[in-house]
Amino acid sequence: MPEPDQQSRGHCRVRILDAGLRLDFRATIAQAHNFADAMGKWSSELSVCVDHDSDIDLPPLPCARLWSHPRFAL
Repeated sequence: MPEPDQQSRGHCRVRILDAGLRLDFRATIAQAHNFADAMGKWSSELSVCVDHDSDIDLPPLPCARLWSHPRFAL
């Protein structure tokens, strides 16, 4: 199993669901989990799913660098 630091640099899919809208993005594992945690605190209407089977062809999560560290999460 990879070291935790290596896992946080791997990529995964972030899926955002809201009222029939589905958006898929690529992010590091750390960014994805920080984003999902923040959105869970901020909006009860959004669903964020993190899928560790990434697709390299996905666009990057907008403003992904903001989610690199948990201290920046909402």
